[in-house]
Amino acid sequence: MAQVEGLQATQGYLENPTALAVTSVGMCLCWLASYAGMIRKSVQDRSYCMPLMPLCCNLAFEFIFSAIYPPMEDPILQYVVASWLAGSVMMVFTTIKFMPNEWKHAPLIQQNILWIFAITILGWMTVHLALVAQFGPDDGFAWGAGFCQLLLDAGSLCQVIVRGSSRGASFFIWYVFASWLALNCVVASAALKFAPNEWEDAPLVRNNLACIFAVSLAGWMTAHLALVAQFGPNDAAAWSAWFCQLFLSAGCLCQLIIRGSSRGTSLFIWFTRFMGTAIDLPFEVLRYRHGYGKVVLHSPLGWWGGLAFFLLDGFYGIFLWNIQQAERRVDDLQREKAGSETGTEKKQRKPGNK
Repeated sequence: MAQVEGLQATQGYLENPTALAVTSVGMCLCWLASYAGMIRKSVQDRSYCMPLMPLCCNLAFEFIFSAIYPPMEDPILQYVVASWLAGSVMMVFTTIKFMPNEWKHAPLIQQNILWIFAITILGWMTVHLALVAQFGPDDGFAWGAGFCQLLLDAGSLCQVIVRGSSRGASFFIWYVFASWLALNCVVASAALKFAPNEWEDAPLVRNNLACIFAVSLAGWMTAHLALVAQFGPNDAAAWSAWFCQLFLSAGCLCQLIIRGSSRGTSLFIWFTRFMGTAIDLPFEVLRYRHGYGKVVLHSPLGWWGGLAFFLLDGFYGIFLWNIQQAERRVDDLQREKAGSETGTEKKQRKPGNK
């Protein structure tokens, strides 16, 4: 990595291929056991185990680093990642089969699962390719794996909290999953005042919003402090802002699709947010042109983030406009129905009508 001095392996470790083989095989077996447990539990509960985003991120990572950029430092990892890819493909099939059972409250998702999978997997592939372009294949592999792990940890925790049920989960899955790496997870937060209205189907979330908010806030603080420690204050400020914007764009789009309603948002809110970030593009171009310090976002990962922002927020505006048009049509039909019922009642009340 150009900006970060990586940890160097000791000579004794490099001269001990047995240790590398044992840890690689152990890592492979733990994850394959976890995948097998998830598939079995999915069929048993007629649900899905791994959350959608982590599953697509894992599949994209495993495809990129088994087919396009296989790890060259440790040949065993090539077979390990390929075996994970096979497990993820089977996970995708079970998820597609049983996912409609979990999204009855969100028809827009339930009716477009294949499209969502295809677009999400393609999107995560571009993420991992951007990491390779930014840091190189070896460091891109390490950072991509770390991000997949964090996303899976956080997504699994959020999923079990939202469901408030052991459906699609078991202690066996958790044990083999945690035996490889135990990480702290960040819980998705929501606005404390109005969040209970949106979590009627998840009492565990609704009843613990204050705690969830506090833990999430503390967790994200540690994330930004870690970026400062990793890259320095100036670069960390740029990358943190970049990530926050992408996270906001993706989160808002997912929220709009799940709700299937324009409540809590408007075209004015979307447009001002979109323009506020879009103006940053010429701002960064001018900074780069005039040699103002170091423009971190002028990099492959920065370019990918800019493109992802415009796609996510562009689709958000299109979806929001269509949803509002549908809501207006429903309101018009309801008013017409109410007017016809009122007219019928008046006719029935006229003298001579029985």
